[in-house]
Amino acid sequence: MREILDLFWTSPIEMGSRVLVVGGGIAGLCLALALSKKGLPSVVFERNKFEDTTGTGIQLSPNATALLFEAGLKRLLLARARVSTEIVTRHWRTGRVTSRIPLGSIVEKHCATPYLQILRSELVDVLVNYVRDDRHVELRENENVDSLDQWETGASVSSNGAESKGCLVVGADGARSTIRGLIGQISDPPFSKWHAWRTTIRSESTDLVSKRTTVWCGPRSHVVTYPVDEHGQINCVFITRSSNHLDETWSERGSLADLQSCFVGWHKDVFELLDRVDQPKLFRWGLFRHDKLTGGWTRGRCTLIGDACHCVLPFLAQGAALAIEDAFTLSNCLDEYPTDVSSALRDYEKMRLARTNSIQRRSVRMGHVYHLPAPFSWLRDVSAKWATGEIVRNIYASEASRIDS
Repeated sequence: MREILDLFWTSPIEMGSRVLVVGGGIAGLCLALALSKKGLPSVVFERNKFEDTTGTGIQLSPNATALLFEAGLKRLLLARARVSTEIVTRHWRTGRVTSRIPLGSIVEKHCATPYLQILRSELVDVLVNYVRDDRHVELRENENVDSLDQWETGASVSSNGAESKGCLVVGADGARSTIRGLIGQISDPPFSKWHAWRTTIRSESTDLVSKRTTVWCGPRSHVVTYPVDEHGQINCVFITRSSNHLDETWSERGSLADLQSCFVGWHKDVFELLDRVDQPKLFRWGLFRHDKLTGGWTRGRCTLIGDACHCVLPFLAQGAALAIEDAFTLSNCLDEYPTDVSSALRDYEKMRLARTNSIQRRSVRMGHVYHLPAPFSWLRDVSAKWATGEIVRNIYASEASRIDS
């Protein structure tokens, strides 16, 4: 009898209509993964290939690793990543250690999963290989989605002259989202006047290759380094302040001479880092942040996730984590309302808005904290361990979404 009733109680998703995901980066691939865990089919459209070519690192805090581990990626991620155990802050000019934060023990006390540091390319590779052969996931590369249509019971996108239909469209296509524009959200996120320079270097230094994250705090700039594998590869992030506008892109080359000029007067160890930078591997881009989108993230049967709706400054390292949370929250909502996509999208946005807005505001404040002048920098340093504990409890330990929630 149940089988007979099920024939009359099926949703568009259950009957094979797919979720159309535009964007094959971390947000889009995690959404495909999360939907697959619910038995929901998806098609992921990526304008390039499903790979990351920047060579830069990424930090995955426990609110992200909890979801990825639960989805089955624990062994794969631990094989390629480094577990962060300590944060050391140093004075920009003297090199003096101003604080030591036992991140590993704080995380272990409050969280079920570790804080990982990994190459972005390795994370994308893990995700792609995990979903590529999944019967619920179709990956389409070199697809340029340029139009969107929707109606009461479905939606479609056009890419490379061909139309694809599904039950809804999800824009996971980053801060310069095409889908955001197609649903009428034409305003791009404003430039923050911060520049980020990213690269990786090789080092045999025991200090650098340890599981330690080092932060150099200066008056208008700061530097973050952390290992991303066990083979001496170190991710370096140089944050500088400038009114010169840059595009939000992952592929703009940076000038090493320009970068070095930003750190004149800094400690010799910072210049030793700069001396190790390989010019072709140095990338530079502007940092952007969204204020709350007027009218929200959703129009009909189309919604947004990740940077497409809430790009965030990187000073809490939560950009990727928020996108991953979005993906699993949306899949949970679609699973909860199998015959009512509108209600699923309404609940998804409602569940995510407060958290993403809060982290955006806290990230802006953290940008000021990094660059406090004396004597306020002394207060920052003496309270660093307590402040980190607050971040762990309020952000990392949050169960914002779960596969089986």
